[in-house]
Amino acid sequence: MTSSGSSFLLAIALAVAGQSLVLGSSSLVRPWSVVRPWSFVLGPAGQGPGTTDHAPSTKDQPWFGTWQQVPPETKWFNPWPYQKVTLRIEPQDDGLRVVYDMVRRRGGITHMEWSGRLDGRDYPVQGVDYVLTNAYRQVSDRSYQIAVRVDGRDAAVATAVVSADGSRMTVDTVEVGRQGKAVKTTAVYLRK
Repeated sequence: MTSSGSSFLLAIALAVAGQSLVLGSSSLVRPWSVVRPWSFVLGPAGQGPGTTDHAPSTKDQPWFGTWQQVPPETKWFNPWPYQKVTLRIEPQDDGLRVVYDMVRRRGGITHMEWSGRLDGRDYPVQGVDYVLTNAYRQVSDRSYQIAVRVDGRDAAVATAVVSADGSRMTVDTVEVGRQGKAVKTTAVYLRK
């Protein structure tokens, strides 16, 4: 598992003691300027050339399904805090719904949900006690990008790419660390 490069799709990043961990499709980040136990953030998705104001069709997208994270070879946290991390992406109305379930080592569960469109606009993440939004936009037929904002501030950008055979999703996340330096992490998910 590498911690460099940028791909596409979803990402989750956890910041603990100044380190980041990508879990896929969203980021759990402890904002250093905010005295709160945890914050969930996804980075800003830049509006590149060719971006439109309407979302592409979400029917039969390759990212729909249930994904389980492969524990990273290089641990951003030692020990690794999770027994299992599951991500479920499904169509909902004219958009999609993303459900995150993270089971900690001692059995505690973190459950978060996001519903919105692939239009690059901010939609709230449910399951946290602060203002966390994700803005999803489709990058290609096999990838998308997520901009994560916490309390209105850009926190991270995640890009997720589904493999050609549809069995693997790689999520690269870039977030700004404590000293203002970019922190890059990679998470790999396998289709269940």
